[in-house]
Amino acid sequence: MKIITLRTNAWHGDWERVFEFPDNVTVDILSPKDSRPLTYREIMEKLYHPFGKSLHELSLNKSNILIVTDDLGRPTPCYEIIPHILKILYNTGLKKENISFLIATGSHRQLNDVELGKKLGQNIVRDFQTASHDAFNSPMVDLGETRYGFPCLVNEKAVKADLIIGIGCVLPHSGQGFGGGAKLFLPGIAGMKSIIAMHGFLPKRGRGNLQSRLFDMRTASESFTDKLPPIFLINTVINTERKICGLFAGSHREVYTEASRSAEQIYKTPIQFDKLKQYSVIIANAYPLDADPVQSDKVKWIHRTFSHCFPVHINSAIDDIYYHGWKMLKRHSVFNKAGLFLGKILSLHISFIPGISNLIMPIMKQIRNQIIDLLLKTSNVDYKSFLKNQRIRETLQKDNIGYAPDSSHKPWFYSEHFSENAFHKKYKMGLLFNDWGVLSKSIAHVFPNAKIAVLPCAPMQIPVVLKTIEKDKTDEKDRQLTAFQNDDYTFQPESPRKTASAIT
Repeated sequence: MKIITLRTNAWHGDWERVFEFPDNVTVDILSPKDSRPLTYREIMEKLYHPFGKSLHELSLNKSNILIVTDDLGRPTPCYEIIPHILKILYNTGLKKENISFLIATGSHRQLNDVELGKKLGQNIVRDFQTASHDAFNSPMVDLGETRYGFPCLVNEKAVKADLIIGIGCVLPHSGQGFGGGAKLFLPGIAGMKSIIAMHGFLPKRGRGNLQSRLFDMRTASESFTDKLPPIFLINTVINTERKICGLFAGSHREVYTEASRSAEQIYKTPIQFDKLKQYSVIIANAYPLDADPVQSDKVKWIHRTFSHCFPVHINSAIDDIYYHGWKMLKRHSVFNKAGLFLGKILSLHISFIPGISNLIMPIMKQIRNQIIDLLLKTSNVDYKSFLKNQRIRETLQKDNIGYAPDSSHKPWFYSEHFSENAFHKKYKMGLLFNDWGVLSKSIAHVFPNAKIAVLPCAPMQIPVVLKTIEKDKTDEKDRQLTAFQNDDYTFQPESPRKTASAIT
């Protein structure tokens, strides 16, 4: 019996679990480069030496400080950073009543008090005003449009603040290149009109890409954030144990760029080219995004990177509430799907014909805004309505032993908590197991003598294939990076999609 250990259950124990395999398979663990956690002193050093003005300088003579953090769908241990921030703020004369907290949920669900305590610290929930953003129902302020014509609706709390302090992390992201940076504010604390305009009408940047020739989802977030009050941003890079191994503070653009460059190196996962084609099964562990079932698609890049392999996912999904406002609105009806498709097609203009953009842009913007207004009027998909209309189902208890799994089911999915109904909405051709022993034996049965590759923290990993140029040379300098690119993933950071510029 072969044994490996993988980390699971982010935010709900973060413990190591043993996974057993039969003797007739071979198992390789493909780990990222990784990095050690920062010390207390190093975190303080990073906060006191930011890009641009210091937090102490920015907070002088301020009376309303709003601290915006990401939610439990991201692995950022905000509770480790907040005490350092409060120490700086208190040294400028600010008091508890001058400081409040807002969870940047985007169109995800709101957090309850227990979850707020996990993210911020129980003492923060007890002593400070805390709230979760609600993209459908929170009071919003319309800040007009960016210079590209992008609509900017933002939570009222942000506009009333004298200074916003943002805390988030940087992970590879198909829409924005990397998460973090201005993404904390759009979609984090934006109204649904802005969220729909970004997700429904703008091109994606590509997972791991830091460059763009278009006004895409990342540049939309940045132009949106430029319209907010002064911001002091803190972005972390998280290691494979969900510990802070990098911290960058200050101006949101510089912070994002430097944090992403650091993440690119730490998450780099070398794979020998001559071994790649030998694997027949790829197992992707969703840690540290394995608590929220909505985040399960953050490992989907493996389906093309390892296109010849049979995919197996490990995802705790211990939260077991499959709610995402934007995705539910997009799939709410045939009208919604058709409207968004039509709007996206119309929002692309022919940029290579001189003058055409200026002629059609106002018309395209009007059509886009009308589509968004109709979607919001006809779709009742906010989180309160979700809870009212859907009974929270019991954890799946079905006995998988009676199944006769074969390779026609893709992917195989191991989770003790993902409800069967939610799973099959997302993975129509997949097969759900709640018993690892059954799944392991099924692999050995369907793929005898399989060579298995395991990605221990797939959402953060950036695979890089190492190819030897000359067989008689083995020195590292004789290796080159071979990029395999497509629309959704790449072994190296993606290039921007080659589409026409977007009307925004």
